[in-house]
Amino acid sequence: MKKLFKYIIYRLYRIALLQEETLFPVIGFLVYLSLLEILHLIIFGVFSRLFFNNLFSYQNNNGLLGLIGILILVGINYLFLVRNNKLKEINDYFINDKNKVNPIKGNLIFWGYLFVLFTIMFFETWIYKSLH
Repeated sequence: MKKLFKYIIYRLYRIALLQEETLFPVIGFLVYLSLLEILHLIIFGVFSRLFFNNLFSYQNNNGLLGLIGILILVGINYLFLVRNNKLKEINDYFINDKNKVNPIKGNLIFWGYLFVLFTIMFFETWIYKSLH
């Protein structure tokens, strides 16, 4: 599982490198990774509303809390991955010939992971709407 997440981080960084002419790759990577983490948080939030009867209350938020949360996510990602050179280590690990992943298998892993995330979100929303 750890290697899966390292590979997803590697793929997000490679996607950010494709847009190097318009944006710094590190900034693009942080944005992509934060969006992926927001998807995870949405899944957790809907799950908590379904099974724990409004563990989190969203009714009094005015958007400022969401903006602060996103900035905290970007800051944490920067500190753990970019500042500690973990991003470079992960990138070097997968660029190495003996650790290279077959492109077809890599695409299947990456897009399959995103498909599973969106499928979970779809079913959570469907169950939530049918219960309320």
